[in-house]
Amino acid sequence: MTQRVIAFICTLLLICSCSAPPVLYSSYYADPVVDVNVYISPELSNETQLNIVAGIMLWERSLKGLMTWKLVSASMPGNEIMSRKPIQKRYVTFDITSEQETWVVKYDNTHDSRLLGMYVGDSLQEYATIWLIVDRLHNKNAETIIAAHEFGHALGLDHVEDKVSVLSRLYAFDVNELSKFDVREFCDHYDCSR
Repeated sequence: MTQRVIAFICTLLLICSCSAPPVLYSSYYADPVVDVNVYISPELSNETQLNIVAGIMLWERSLKGLMTWKLVSASMPGNEIMSRKPIQKRYVTFDITSEQETWVVKYDNTHDSRLLGMYVGDSLQEYATIWLIVDRLHNKNAETIIAAHEFGHALGLDHVEDKVSVLSRLYAFDVNELSKFDVREFCDHYDCSR
């Protein structure tokens, strides 16, 4: 069992050494405009943690250097990344809750859809918690897309009108990359040229 846990942690660290130092950015990559510290609750299963990482990596691949991120061991501010221009910081915690929670039941009763995930953040959008409704996410793809969608909200982004985008109002579970509408929403919010 201990060997499996160590192997999982090594795999997760290998997958998540995702933020290239700014000195390595070529002209293909832009200076990052946002850096995100991500804390994933240890209460989540190993598979769910990997699916969350996959959701964040959808953003990383499509933004080509405009966003950097790293896993941290606590949901508190960590080391700052250096950049040639001002960079916004975000601190995001992923956690789980149940469909029996009072606020989940209340949401379900006042909306015409069942809640699968929820972003909750401060008014400055610097600190955020993403709640995954664990008993409603029954497969890897659902966890990945819900994590990617709610992560977009944690970045301060709104829904887009395109139905096959990560940030669509209705989850698009067959998406495996950001759409041009998702990237445009990011760039409009962070004033980047793309």
